[in-house]
Amino acid sequence: MYALDIQKMFEMDRLHLPCTTQPNPASIYMQYTGLKDKNGKEIFEGDVLKDEFGLGEVKWVQEHCSFVVYAPEKGYYFLESVDGEALISTEVIGNVFDMPDWDC
Repeated sequence: MYALDIQKMFEMDRLHLPCTTQPNPASIYMQYTGLKDKNGKEIFEGDVLKDEFGLGEVKWVQEHCSFVVYAPEKGYYFLESVDGEALISTEVIGNVFDMPDWDC
């Protein structure tokens, strides 16, 4: 339903018509990084990843204009891909919104 609402909003804007569809304020929007984990799952801002360094959260860092992973025991590090898309040793295990006990 959300994707259709956004599509409708863009179409209304393109046609310069008043738009009555508004994003759901209860929804949480997460930005796609353009990368996938070792299982082919898309990685979004706010995802919790498991890799060789342990667990970390995907965050946007403006001064680097990049998505990074923040792991409490390692600090910040960049998401790196071997083939430009898939991360071979990284797995999405959830996100910070669905894992209330996650705290980094």
